[in-house]
Amino acid sequence: SFKKHSWLIGLHVHAGSQGMALEQQMKAVEETYSLVREINQVCGEHRIKFFDIGGGFSVNFKSEEDTKIESYGALLKERIPQLYSADSNIQLITEFGRWLIAKAGFAISRIEYTKNCGDRPIAVQHGGADMFVRTVYNPDIWPLRITAFDGEGE
Repeated sequence: SFKKHSWLIGLHVHAGSQGMALEQQMKAVEETYSLVREINQVCGEHRIKFFDIGGGFSVNFKSEEDTKIESYGALLKERIPQLYSADSNIQLITEFGRWLIAKAGFAISRIEYTKNCGDRPIAVQHGGADMFVRTVYNPDIWPLRITAFDGEGE
């Protein structure tokens, strides 16, 4: 496609997400960057102008410790030094928005009703059909911090 369509000038990789190890992310980025080199070799040395690394980092909701952006940058520089070369004409784009702001947001809802299922108390609330879906299906790698207050805010 890159040979046929000269307007193709960038690559994007979704390398990372909640629960994905940093080493797995690096491997995906390295593999995609090898495709960058291959395309530049076939289509001309400076064909790829943009290399977009999307996906982000895991967010640790259990503590304030998180993946350090400096560690990621150092590993990226070690594994793909060409991205940091002064003569590189490739613009590196990253998408770590969720990692950056995940702990800054909040959602507010009201308990609609409570019930018991055997010995287990259950609170039913409506926070939107699309909120917390990943947490529901995979709570071990998509945990959220939840705080409940009574009607007095306590």
